[in-house]
Amino acid sequence: MMATRAVALVPCLVLAVVFEATNTFDQVASTINIVQSLVLPFGLIPIIQVTSSAKVMGSQWVSVNWLTVAVTTILAAIVGINVFTLVSLMTTDPMPQVPAVYAGFRCGVDRSCRVSTLIIRRCFD
Repeated sequence: MMATRAVALVPCLVLAVVFEATNTFDQVASTINIVQSLVLPFGLIPIIQVTSSAKVMGSQWVSVNWLTVAVTTILAAIVGINVFTLVSLMTTDPMPQVPAVYAGFRCGVDRSCRVSTLIIRRCFD
């Protein structure tokens, strides 16, 4: 367990030291936050689908309808806020890190879609 944490932590520490030395750590942190907020819905949508399916969860553990509606509403609000923030950020501030945001978003979406597809296939087949 300690080895996996070290493998995850060492690259983060190296990036923090390198970017702090060049005084661009705030830009990098901002880019990471943008990418994480954009990728979040791609992880939540399959979770909502799986937990609301009686076929997957069984009749005892399936989410009740009101909870599914509430979580879907919250997800819609998150997506709306992300879209608004991204559009306002792109139109007001020059973003030199746009390629990094796109690359991170693309990698996150690809990974989330692959994992989600695997989970959904295993659950619904």
